[in-house]
Amino acid sequence: MNRESAATLQTLEQRLDYLSSITTPHSSDGPLLRPGLESIAQSVGSIKAKLAQLVNERRVLGDFMLKYGQLRDVINNHTNTTEQNSASALDLDMGLGLDPASKKEIVMSAEEEILQLADQLREIESLKSELDSQAMNGLDQRILSLSPIEYTQIAQSQASNALKEEFMTVLEEYNDYIETLTQTFLYYDSVLNAISGKLDAQGL
Repeated sequence: MNRESAATLQTLEQRLDYLSSITTPHSSDGPLLRPGLESIAQSVGSIKAKLAQLVNERRVLGDFMLKYGQLRDVINNHTNTTEQNSASALDLDMGLGLDPASKKEIVMSAEEEILQLADQLREIESLKSELDSQAMNGLDQRILSLSPIEYTQIAQSQASNALKEEFMTVLEEYNDYIETLTQTFLYYDSVLNAISGKLDAQGL
């Protein structure tokens, strides 16, 4: 994945997170979702996690398919020869075919990979049901209808940030002004204390 594709994917994920945040009702205790109904972000996140798991598991399947591809022609040649002659000696002498015991050993050694393949096929079928779920239906139309709201929210957020920066600037100036007044009062208080001390010393 190049840098541009990664940036595009990150932008889409941020957009999805934002859409989920404005379409999922929340309270102080957390999301208020009906039982069994996930938010869009949760559904997509679950699907992404399962797809990532499938990609990792398919590496084992890829190794098995590579071995099968390497041995397929040899096995087929042996099968055809056996059907025609019913003699395995020719295969063994030529070094091209495999006897039934060897083929059985190959199948037994691949049993784990075959079972994993069956599990992966069931997993893919379950992913299809999630993609066809109610939360994913009409997603494109929902995004289009929510776009004006999104743009309005972004504009309001930018205006709010600008006001916040302006407020912080005014607050900083106010704090500086208060600090100046405080230092001035402290100075005059020290002057008055000095004058009072001199008057007391002179008995006045």
